[in-house]
Amino acid sequence: PALLVNQNSVHHIEQLMKPTNDDSPSELLPISRFRPNIVVSGVDPFVEETWGKIMIGDIEFVNYKPCARCVMKSIDQTSGEKKKGPLRTLRKERGNPNFGINLGHLNE
Repeated sequence: PALLVNQNSVHHIEQLMKPTNDDSPSELLPISRFRPNIVVSGVDPFVEETWGKIMIGDIEFVNYKPCARCVMKSIDQTSGEKKKGPLRTLRKERGNPNFGINLGHLNE
């Protein structure tokens, strides 16, 4: 399987994590923390969860299921320190810790 993550979904969660009076650019939540294989952009946050199949080049992928996230998303990959993580925000905003979609390819 491959993990697809939407850049705008990451940005949406990051905005929810920022203090309400902070309008500055942020790197609270680098997309690399989700360890995606495929990154999409230019679409609405979380729309990827509605996709049944997608084509990337000549390869057709099927959306198998949402990706349930673990506490590792709270660990800064560079320093190893536990940071403010997205899990609490995901649960509060969406009711679950799912983020991104697991894909499988259909072509042989």
